[in-house]
Amino acid sequence: MAPSLLSFSDSEMEICGYIWFEDRSIVDEATEASWELLRIGIIPSFRNRSMGSALLQKGLEFLSQQRHYRTTIDPGSAASRSSADTGHLRESTTECDRILLEVAETNSAARKLYESFGFNVIHRRKNYYADSDALIMERPGGNVQ
Repeated sequence: MAPSLLSFSDSEMEICGYIWFEDRSIVDEATEASWELLRIGIIPSFRNRSMGSALLQKGLEFLSQQRHYRTTIDPGSAASRSSADTGHLRESTTECDRILLEVAETNSAARKLYESFGFNVIHRRKNYYADSDALIMERPGGNVQ
């Protein structure tokens, strides 16, 4: 699911950009809820109007509302001894723990945007692009700036 930012004109609605996140969560007893920002794009006629910032803000708000559910068995319950009995199962939720993205080191505009939203470089992929390294960036997922 990818939220989109819309711009309204006199009588019609125009899509001015998109953002695409993918759920990279590992759902088991030690759930880590993480998302990856795969793409963000702004139509050229809407660029230089802070649309990228607004779109990323909306995307982070969307992610802050996502929950992952896991079921655990109470230790010592009958359910822990018999998989057929689900009467002692607990369900818990977890919020997004982290958000990851990859950006070309030479893409200074994108890096500046991501840094302004609290993303930090955690890894470098040498010579990933023809003219640049790829930077892996991360930020905590719980709070929306």
